Amino acid sequence: GIDAIRRTVPAHRRDEFHRITTEAYRHAWLYTSAMLAKAVLVGGAAGLGLRAASMPGPIVLGLAFGVASLVPNVGMAALLVPVLL
Repeated sequence: GIDAIRRTVPAHRRDEFHRITTEAYRHAWLYTSAMLAKAVLVGGAAGLGLRAASMPGPIVLGLAFGVASLVPNVGMAALLVPVLL
């Protein structure tokens, strides 16, 4: 794990290594949390919109939109085509 990697870092650089890896972990956690929140919002909004439009299976399609929103650029476009047909 990270401890094995830390042992390979020279002693005089370990504090800096710890600071950098802690900050990188924090940024990765924030990004992941934001992406999951976006997926929930997109899926919920899509499900509500599809329900309001009386489309069949709004919950399943809302979940699909939420998951597709996690795939940059292609996800939403790929899912939109069958819904519009």
